[in-house]
Amino acid sequence: MFDSLKIILRDLGGILIIVGCVSLLTFVVPLVFGEYGAIKPMILTVLFYFGFGLPLYFGLRESGETNLRLAMITAAFGWLVISIIGAIPFMYMSENGIDVAWTLYRQFLNPSQDGPVQV
Repeated sequence: MFDSLKIILRDLGGILIIVGCVSLLTFVVPLVFGEYGAIKPMILTVLFYFGFGLPLYFGLRESGETNLRLAMITAAFGWLVISIIGAIPFMYMSENGIDVAWTLYRQFLNPSQDGPVQV
């Protein structure tokens, strides 16, 4: 079981590295159109891709060979992780900024003594 998990995580790391490299190409858009406020969240996103991808891939590169079952699991986890990390710029640049995540945390995971926070 742990061998399968190592293979899945290694392959997921490789996918995250590739998406991180492709995400570097998007820096052209805010530079050309003068949207300098978008650069910080985009850098944060690329750092997350590389921050998770590089250790997974290079730390587990001695894992075994991928088969079809593990590739399907990796693809499913890949879609999930890439979607979560890819949402960082949208959360960061939204009207309320990162406060949206903080409000959800306070309301659902850490309700105050008076009950859930009314949004």
